[in-house]
Amino acid sequence: MSDFQYSVIFKNNSSQAGSAYLYQTDPKASASSLVWLSRYAFPTTSVSFQWKQDYGLCWSQTGALQAGVVVTATQYWDSDLTTDNEVTLNYAPQHRAFTFEDQRQGTPAGSLIIQTANTIPADVASVGIGMAGSPILMTQAAANMTYMFTPKPEYWIAFGYNIQGEVIDISTMNNPTQIQFPANIYSMTAILNPDLTWTIEPTAITNARLVAAKAAGKMVSFGDPG
Repeated sequence: MSDFQYSVIFKNNSSQAGSAYLYQTDPKASASSLVWLSRYAFPTTSVSFQWKQDYGLCWSQTGALQAGVVVTATQYWDSDLTTDNEVTLNYAPQHRAFTFEDQRQGTPAGSLIIQTANTIPADVASVGIGMAGSPILMTQAAANMTYMFTPKPEYWIAFGYNIQGEVIDISTMNNPTQIQFPANIYSMTAILNPDLTWTIEPTAITNARLVAAKAAGKMVSFGDPG
């Protein structure tokens, strides 16, 4: 469990309304990225996202996993990277029901692991990991498999019409940008500019520029250039 709360403040300085959303990527490129956190924002408005780097193991009865599918975690078990990092996904044919079982310490430490039973039907369920209670990465589940995720948090922001939980095709996205947190900085501001480019900076810098502009007698709002 993480003791630090991270935040991203999004300011829509464009003329378009839509959803600002955060997503993460799989370092091994073997799992699909989901819209992790999403908020709708009209022009000139701000929305914020907050989370801790707390992990979970999850599954969902998605059918065939592909771009556009919206994933809701049917079962989400809080986890960590050292002691409760492995679980088994079972399927009871007589009940036509999936469930997690036997959460335990898995090897290697630093990974989140899902084992699947030999009863898992094809193209029915997906398994993956989440952060702060919401799925971030999912992959199609098959019988007798071991799925290992070694998370290295890498945060990206995009703007469009995608909804939370939606499987996204990163190759077709419009102008996403990475949000990197400098050492000991836990709040960043992401400004969507009128030309749909991004300005990414620590929130403390945004606030300092706002204070300086007001001291100079300028009428500005949060996220406006100083």
